[in-house]
Amino acid sequence: ARLAPDDVEANVAAAVGRFDKARPADAFGRLGPLTKRFPREPTVRFHLGVLLLWTGRIDEAERQLGLASKIQAGSPLAREAERYLETIEMSRGSGG
Repeated sequence: ARLAPDDVEANVAAAVGRFDKARPADAFGRLGPLTKRFPREPTVRFHLGVLLLWTGRIDEAERQLGLASKIQAGSPLAREAERYLETIEMSRGSGG
């Protein structure tokens, strides 16, 4: 990310690479600001949603994945976000 400060993928990778379930704030502290810096990039919302899922914050994960699926609807990342959303919905329907 330091070498390519305007590259959204590099910034997201740097943030996700800091993820540690015992200390998730390191990753969230980097991903959160990227939502404002790159508001039209679904990768930020998608990866934020996935990390939120990993920490059990399902409602917020669902919100972020929903945004990721709409920013560039039909893109591969939007379709992947939709698959996560379907899984969340199915788990809720089965009492999970």
